[in-house]
Amino acid sequence: MLDKIIEKFLDFFINSDVIQSMKRNESMADFVQKLEDTKFMKHIIKYLIFGVLTTIISLGSFWLLLKTNLNENICNFLSIVIGIVSAYVLNRNYVFESKEKNIAKEFSKFVMARAASSLFDMVAFFIFATCLSLNEMVVKVIISIVVIVLNYILSKLIVFNKKENT
Repeated sequence: MLDKIIEKFLDFFINSDVIQSMKRNESMADFVQKLEDTKFMKHIIKYLIFGVLTTIISLGSFWLLLKTNLNENICNFLSIVIGIVSAYVLNRNYVFESKEKNIAKEFSKFVMARAASSLFDMVAFFIFATCLSLNEMVVKVIISIVVIVLNYILSKLIVFNKKENT
């Protein structure tokens, strides 16, 4: 069902006057051609949808954990763990549609990739929220945007690499 909704959106978007006028512009032709690759665009849109959902889960758990009066860095760490588990399930099933039979191996690669981005998350959070005393939620949201992009690259190249998994 989600695929159908995305396809309808892409059809509408690609056939819009703005995109069609961009297509006639030589300097924009390559960019428009990439936009017209519906398989690629569906994949990106699904990643963004589930990335946002994972981020909401992570931010929501962080917010709830802050209410328990735990240390802000412990709350951040726990929200990262919750985000990693939910991200694996969503990415495996809905974004990359993995058929890998060795789930333990795939999950361990996912965790290792997320550990790298989480290390960035925790260090950046510590610097900006703890050391510089900036608003924890604002810092968390900004870092989360950077982490979404980093996680896509790592997932695509390392974890759900179909060449390696087949």
